[in-house]
Amino acid sequence: MLDGHWHSQCPECSIGDFELGRLAADQELICDLCLEEEGRLILLQRWPADEQTSAYALLRPGLAA
Repeated sequence: MLDGHWHSQCPECSIGDFELGRLAADQELICDLCLEEEGRLILLQRWPADEQTSAYALLRPGLAA
């Protein structure tokens, strides 16, 4: 995916695309908030931003269709 967009959430501070108001681009791999405030490189948890897959279904693998 060269121009894809991803849902994302930081496992440390829990900020995600909902709070930021935008999806993450392919090149966004680390949490900007943790980097700026704490100087830490935290890898984002990311999943595809398609209409078929809801965030709730991703958290409950048995529900993903």
